[in-house]
Amino acid sequence: MEKVVIVGTGDYYYRFLAPCLKVMQENDLVDVVRTIDIREKPFPNKDLFKSVEHKLREPSQNLSELVLDLKEQNPVVILGHANNLHTPDAKELVSHGFRVMIEKPYVVNKLQLKELSNLIKENPNHVALLEYHLMRKTIPLLMLDGLVKPDSFYFKSENILRQKDFLEDSNDSMPDIKSLIGKPLSVQIKILEAGSDIGKLDHRGSHLFDKKTGGGMIQDLGFHAVIPLFALKDYLGDIDKSFNHGSVRIARCKEYFDLGVNLHKLPKEQIAESYAEFSFLTSKKIPVQVLVGKYISDRENQRRIKITGTKGSLYLDYHQNVLYFSDNDEKRKDILELTNQKQIRYVPVIKTALEHLNNKNPFTIDYTSSLLDAQEFILNVVSKAGDLDFIHIHDTGEHASDVFSGQKGGSVGLENTL
Repeated sequence: MEKVVIVGTGDYYYRFLAPCLKVMQENDLVDVVRTIDIREKPFPNKDLFKSVEHKLREPSQNLSELVLDLKEQNPVVILGHANNLHTPDAKELVSHGFRVMIEKPYVVNKLQLKELSNLIKENPNHVALLEYHLMRKTIPLLMLDGLVKPDSFYFKSENILRQKDFLEDSNDSMPDIKSLIGKPLSVQIKILEAGSDIGKLDHRGSHLFDKKTGGGMIQDLGFHAVIPLFALKDYLGDIDKSFNHGSVRIARCKEYFDLGVNLHKLPKEQIAESYAEFSFLTSKKIPVQVLVGKYISDRENQRRIKITGTKGSLYLDYHQNVLYFSDNDEKRKDILELTNQKQIRYVPVIKTALEHLNNKNPFTIDYTSSLLDAQEFILNVVSKAGDLDFIHIHDTGEHASDVFSGQKGGSVGLENTL
């Protein structure tokens, strides 16, 4: 049984980590032995590990000082705290012989990316990168492209996937993407959220607002959006990580901006974007359009990836958690569905990372390289967005189509605008 230490007991902890680790602990897969944070205790009534020792981290204190007494247990330390601390804390822990898991974004600048890449290369079984969309949300799509090993836990666990009508009515095995929708013609990805605990950020830390600490929706949601493209590169074509020929537009919701200024006391020029659109071409000249943002009115299919091919379109609906196909006659056929029990939705992410640390891989690709490539790409999108003269302000609840209405300018790199 793997011993686990959790660093960071904020929103990510009580919404994702704690519930899934509690289930895994009840099934004797892990044993949470400690939590660590800059606050004295996890959020009231949100801690599922009340009997577990919690340690307070002082400013500038090395994490290794707070876990050295556990060294003989060889724990896995999960870094789910402020974005800018992910890489330096991982380096410090690995230098003391600890294994770490890192939540995205893994880095906040190019220097950290170089350091993290070297750390992984030199310590291949000591660093595992976590990514919710790659390791859970997009699994039906990756299965369709043969990127998930048939003997992996993804296929064996009844708590992850259900086959839908298309496969149950077919005597054939699961088709591949090309046989289903033909050659790719375009890709559109939307991750647009509003309301409840996913569309607003009043309960989140300053690192989601601050450019210097990896804030903004390009880093937060844009990473989720592009990672399937890097995984599907054999089908869609390579992605130019430099983003030299891509275009980007950004905006800030007034409510997001006001929270950054009034709640987190950030300088106005340091507050990141709450909405972004960016587009580019793959090496196969497939146009890709990405729309990501918070405070955007949530309508049907506002969180999905749509791949259009010569024979039809493939949709992965992130809101309904179903992969479905529509032929050119627009007849929908469901293929695979993710189970959506909140307490176990993050379990595949942790299990994949644990397998990585034990020199296993449930995928047929080197997904760590894909994650690092996606991180580099996102940093370059952020960099190009930083060249904008201004950031447009929109109202809470606007539709994506209305965010830039009446705006003149405010985008850079228009060579491949869709």
